[in-house]
Amino acid sequence: MDLIGLAQHHTPPKCQDLTKRESAWTKQEIEPILKGQLMSRHDFDPATSIPDGRQAARERLFEPLGSGPWRGHVEGEKLGTSGTILTYGNDRIGEGPQLHVHPYDEIFVVLEGRARFFVGDTVIDAEAGDVVLGPKGVPHRFENLGPGRLQTIDVHLAPRWVQADV
Repeated sequence: MDLIGLAQHHTPPKCQDLTKRESAWTKQEIEPILKGQLMSRHDFDPATSIPDGRQAARERLFEPLGSGPWRGHVEGEKLGTSGTILTYGNDRIGEGPQLHVHPYDEIFVVLEGRARFFVGDTVIDAEAGDVVLGPKGVPHRFENLGPGRLQTIDVHLAPRWVQADV
């Protein structure tokens, strides 16, 4: 089935009104629909979100050609926000950060490879595209399951990166 036939037969309920037209759909019209590019979101009233005067900011997270597992971090304070970002990666199966704990939640985004997360008494296997939560106060660690490189972005829900190794 071609793109036009696919869109006409498998249009999500929220898009049904898009199928009610007199002329045929073109490939250029169908592709953005299939990719979700025409689905807009309106989860809140923008008038209720008043800017607080902060300006856009940029900080360097890592050097692309850098080495070592801890490639860098940007503390939220530097950006004027409450989220701190770290990047971690390694090529060695079984290696990862040691067991530690934070006084805030940490969210791990697996960008590449596979990891095993140990969060309290829970073991979670995750792969590229997965997100894992490390709740505040719960000791956690993770390791590369291989094969190949493990690369993560770690989001600390605090203006500064603080931790206690356990």
